[in-house]
Amino acid sequence: TIMAALSSMGDTRCVKAAQLLALSGLFPIFKPKGPTSAEYLNQLKEKLLKEAGLKQQGIKRKRQTLKMGHGGTLDSAASGVLVVGIGKGTKMLGSMLTGSKKYTTVGELGKATDTLDATGRLTEEKPYDHITRADMEGILQTFVGDVMQVPPLYSALKKDGARLSCLMKKGEKVDAKPARSEE
Repeated sequence: TIMAALSSMGDTRCVKAAQLLALSGLFPIFKPKGPTSAEYLNQLKEKLLKEAGLKQQGIKRKRQTLKMGHGGTLDSAASGVLVVGIGKGTKMLGSMLTGSKKYTTVGELGKATDTLDATGRLTEEKPYDHITRADMEGILQTFVGDVMQVPPLYSALKKDGARLSCLMKKGEKVDAKPARSEE
């Protein structure tokens, strides 16, 4: 058990472990492009446990040495702020998804890929010099407010427990269903 592990440590490591296990709350971290939100959270968790001289006891939530979670998923191709809950703070994560969010993106006009994002294979190129700033601002306004939006098939969203991106990469047919997206 945790108490047995703490009592077998030296004084300094015991204090670090006790301080780590006493943490409870929410904090933001910056997730870079590359790892999934879960992978990045697990890396953080491993570093914290190692620093405190502890080992993860199990994969099951109830048996974990250090309880951590994140409030929302960023695709592996995205970077941004990830809200992390630790200890009792994990119970507050659900409310993190209900607030408004702000997204910043960079796009490349005139190009299309098979994944509809920058990670895919280029499938089409068209001229774009006729597109004006007013055209762009008009299109962007269609994404403001309460809208029905079809999620990208290459995303972290899940269908029957499997990520859509994984299903698509396996060549399986996936139907996109519009979902409500609020400003």
